[in-house]
Amino acid sequence: MKLGEESLMLVPFGKSGEKEDSARYDWNNAARGDEAFVIFQYTYRGAGGFSLGGKEYAVPPGHAFIAILPEASRYYYPPQAREPWRFSWVNFYGDLALRLWGGLRERSGPVIALAPAFGPILEGLIAKARARSWRDPYEASVEAYRFHLEVLRHLRLPRRQTPEPLARALTHMRDHYREGLRMKEVADLAGMSREHFTRLFLKRTGETPAAFLRGVRVKAAARLLRTTALPVAEIAFRCGFSSATKLGTFFRRRHRLSPLAYRKRFGST
Repeated sequence: MKLGEESLMLVPFGKSGEKEDSARYDWNNAARGDEAFVIFQYTYRGAGGFSLGGKEYAVPPGHAFIAILPEASRYYYPPQAREPWRFSWVNFYGDLALRLWGGLRERSGPVIALAPAFGPILEGLIAKARARSWRDPYEASVEAYRFHLEVLRHLRLPRRQTPEPLARALTHMRDHYREGLRMKEVADLAGMSREHFTRLFLKRTGETPAAFLRGVRVKAAARLLRTTALPVAEIAFRCGFSSATKLGTFFRRRHRLSPLAYRKRFGST
């Protein structure tokens, strides 16, 4: 392997406007050899099926499945389908492709929903792949990585519904982070004991109410550091911290930089 090849994401080919309407269209990805690659297949009309880890997924219009071969997955035309499955697909090769698409699949699942404007982006990549319009593997990797970023841009994640009492508490913390909020006060607003509120908040958001509030305050401080010349102590006061030292402690945890180093690197004033 040449220096830098581990960072390539190759796009050898793809195909637009495929149509399948027979149950014979059934690919077992555990029986397709040992070569590692990614299949990205996007539905325009009809619907396909995808299975992974014993779970079955529909692939309706506006959705794509991500298969990472070799693996025990399968994609197929569902026997009960009433209209043809119309789709386009593209393959990606290389260690970087496996890492990027594998990471996306771990976060979002093997079938993802994409915004309507995504279709032409996929078709553009497939056209370039079939025409071999890039001069070398590095240029191809640039196109492949750009496509991955467009997928992230157009990804439509399901919205998690927040129970109304928690939603009120979240809004209150965002609106009053400058004040010396106490968690018992916020729990009372949600109509819960502090202990029950903390357990439910942690389960729903993945962090404690105090950690969430600190995050809101640090984010506000970062904005002031980027856009104003205010002293750090003044920013700490405006963002609800008791001192510049407290701000510095929590700021470093989140940004791995002191407030002054952050301002120097990202400030616009």
